[in-house]
Amino acid sequence: MTTNRQPATAAMPVPSPASRVCDDLIAWYGTYAARARDRYRILEIALLIVGASISVAALAWPGNGVPAAVLGGIVVVLTGLRQVFHWQENYVRFTRVWQTLKQERRRYDVGEPPYNDPALRDRKLMEVVNTVEAQETQGWAHLLESKGSGQTSGGASTTRTTGI
Repeated sequence: MTTNRQPATAAMPVPSPASRVCDDLIAWYGTYAARARDRYRILEIALLIVGASISVAALAWPGNGVPAAVLGGIVVVLTGLRQVFHWQENYVRFTRVWQTLKQERRRYDVGEPPYNDPALRDRKLMEVVNTVEAQETQGWAHLLESKGSGQTSGGASTTRTTGI
């Protein structure tokens, strides 16, 4: 029995450059939000464990302050890492951008305004993507200025190019 069916992939439309950029950013922000969340949680758990261990060390070795002092130093280092890498702030910001981009992509996919005009939908999507990115970058700059720091987000670039 033969059929005149074409493969299912033939019916799939080719994504526009604007939708590809949006999809790339959704993937980037989703990945980095999850990384920042995981690093933040690990750091906070480590701080709890090491902080609680200070009292245990003081009881276990009375008269010997070295173990408690070492643990206290570790707490200081871990707290410093929190301030340098901003994992909690990154998690919140990246998740907000990720959710916003996902919402706009869904609206684009179903042709909801402002994406209901086929001639303008890609331009409108790029305008929204660029606006969301600019706001995220401004938020990061404001965070750095308010903390009086020139630190980056732990090696992850928060500025991405969206040229199509």
